[in-house]
Amino acid sequence: MGKSSERLIKNSYFLILDQAANYGLGLLFWLIIANMLTATEVGYIMVILAIMNTILGFSAFGAQTMLSKYISEFVASNNLAAAKYVLKNGVKLGLIVSLSAAAILAILSNNIAMAYNEPLLTPLIILTSLAFLPSHTVMQSFMGAYNGLHKMKYTAITTATFQSLKLVIAILLIGFGSIGVMVGFALGSVIAIIIGLTFFLNRLIKVKSDEVVKGIIKFSGLNYLAIGLNRLTTQVNFILLGMNGFDSAAFFGIAALIAGVAGGLSYPVARALLPTISRELIQGKKFVLINDVLRLMLIISGLVYIILFVMPEEILSIFSRDYTVATNTLQILVIASIMSSLSLFIIYVINGIGKADVVARTAMIYAPVSIASSIILIPILGIEGAAIAMLIGSITNIGLYVYHLLQFKELSLSISALGRPTIAIISVVAIGHILFSILSINPFIMLAMLISLYTGIIFATKATTISEIRSLASMIISVIK
Repeated sequence: MGKSSERLIKNSYFLILDQAANYGLGLLFWLIIANMLTATEVGYIMVILAIMNTILGFSAFGAQTMLSKYISEFVASNNLAAAKYVLKNGVKLGLIVSLSAAAILAILSNNIAMAYNEPLLTPLIILTSLAFLPSHTVMQSFMGAYNGLHKMKYTAITTATFQSLKLVIAILLIGFGSIGVMVGFALGSVIAIIIGLTFFLNRLIKVKSDEVVKGIIKFSGLNYLAIGLNRLTTQVNFILLGMNGFDSAAFFGIAALIAGVAGGLSYPVARALLPTISRELIQGKKFVLINDVLRLMLIISGLVYIILFVMPEEILSIFSRDYTVATNTLQILVIASIMSSLSLFIIYVINGIGKADVVARTAMIYAPVSIASSIILIPILGIEGAAIAMLIGSITNIGLYVYHLLQFKELSLSISALGRPTIAIISVVAIGHILFSILSINPFIMLAMLISLYTGIIFATKATTISEIRSLASMIISVIK
C-alpha cells in the first residue's frame, strides 16, 4: 500500500469518526429538543442558526479550507515557519471577520426580530452572534489546521467535545426554552476552543513572508466568497420559511438534517483529499486515487440514500409525528443531497489543486439560480418549494463542476467512476418511488428488495468487485491497527 493511500485512508477514518460524532450526537440533540420544545420554538432556533451559518460560511469555512491546503503544502515542503504563520494569521483573519459580523448582527437584532414579528428573537440573536459566532469560527479554523497537519484525530475530538457539551448544557437549561438551547451552542464552542488552544497556542510564532501572504489572501478571498454563497443557498430557505411560520422552518430543518446524513461519507473523505492532493502536488507527484475514491464513496453512500428515500415517514416520526408533514420534502432533499455530495467532493479536489477561482466562479453562477428558485417557490409550495429550490441548485452546481473537473488533466478523472454508481443510485431510487406509488408493500420489505437490487446493479455494472472490497477492508484494518 502506497503512502498516499495509507495517509488518505487513515485521515478519512478519523474524519468519518468526526462526522459520526457530528451527525450522531447532532441527531440525538435535535431528537431530544424536538420532543421537549414546540415546533415553533425549534423554528426560532433553526432561523437563528440559519443566519449564523450564513455568516460562518463567509467567515469560518473559507479560513478552514485555506488552512487545510496551505499548512499541508508548507509542511510537505518543510517550510514550518510559513505553516505556523498561516495558522496564526488564518485564525486571526477569521476572528476579525466574525467579530465584525457579530457586532453588526447585535446592533440589527431588534430590526431582524421586527421583520419576523417576534420580539423573542432579539436576545437569541445577540447571544448567538456575540458568543457562538466568533468561537465557532475559531473552532472551525483550528479544525482546518488539524486537517492540514494530517492530525484528523484532533478534529474528531473537537467535534465530539462540542456536540457533547452542546447536548448536555442544552438539556440542563431546557427550562429556559430556545434561549437555553442557544447557550448550549455558545458554551459548547467556547469550551471546545479552550481545548483547541492547548494543542496550538504554544506553537504559534510570528514569521513574516510577503510571498506567502499574497497567495493566501487570493485563495482565502475566493473561498470566503464561494463557501459563503454555498451556505447562503441553503440558509436562505430557513430565513424565508421563518417569515411564513417558525414551525415550517422547524419541519424543513429536521428534514434537511436527516437528508444531510446521506452525504455524510462524502464530507470527511473530501476533507481528507484536500491536504492529501496538496501534499502530492507540492512534491511533484500526480494524484491517481481520485477515481477509486469517488467511485467507492458513492457506492457506500448509495445505501444511505436508499434507506432515507424509502422510509422518510418512519424516520421523521422518530422526532415527532408532527414532522411527518415533511415526508415529501425529505425525499426531494435526499435526491438533492446526492448531487450536493458530489459537488462537495469536487470542490475539495479543485481546491486541492489550487483552482479556487473555479470554485468561486461556479458559486457565483449557481447560487443566484438556487436563491431565486427559493424566493419564487417557497411562497407557492412552502417547505416542498424550498426542497425543490435546493434540488434545482444542486443539479446546476454538479453540472458546472463536472464540466470544470473534466478540464483538469492533472486529475485524470474517469467519467465512468462517477457515472456507474450514480446511475445505480438514481435507478433504484426511481424504481422505489414508482413501486411505492402503485403498490402497498411493507417499507422494510421494500427496503430489502431495493438494497438487493442496488447490490445487483453495482456488481453487474462492475462498479466494484468482491476482490476490491476485500482489498479495501484489508487496507482499512491495517491502517487502523
